[in-house]
Amino acid sequence: MGSASTTENIQYLMQKNKQTGECALGTYHWQSNMIILSEFTVKCLAVAVADIIEDESLVVDQVFYLIPEDNE
Repeated sequence: MGSASTTENIQYLMQKNKQTGECALGTYHWQSNMIILSEFTVKCLAVAVADIIEDESLVVDQVFYLIPEDNE
């Protein structure tokens, strides 16, 4: 499964979210199999992940997948 969108649409959604308070005030955009950050920093990623975990409308195990350790 994947997602398709234009960068203009994502910019519009992030700006709207900045005004409405969604997605940690537009700090990120999430859709299936993709997170787009407003800036590529550890702090921005941490804020996005924390917000996704706290957002009860998202099913966290559909956003993040556990990658098993390679025990070789």
